[in-house]
Amino acid sequence: MIRLAAEQQRDVAANNGPSPRAVDPATSTEYVLVRAEIYERLKPLFEDDPPNEVERTAQLHEFGRRAGWEDASVADYDDLRRPS
Repeated sequence: MIRLAAEQQRDVAANNGPSPRAVDPATSTEYVLVRAEIYERLKPLFEDDPPNEVERTAQLHEFGRRAGWEDASVADYDDLRRPS
């Protein structure tokens, strides 16, 4: 794992816009730095072996949980939308 130097830590912390970028001076290859949790959420999009139905359902459930869909107020809203 690469560790950021103090100056790099300050640059990353100060970046409020798009993800910071890094350039390898030897090859001019550009890299985008993203937080690990964001990378883990996006990683399935880049894999050769797409998720199966069970994995996809689990991912959607997790996304919904993070979005707060299991909150009681959402359940109340769902109840109001059901036809009587």
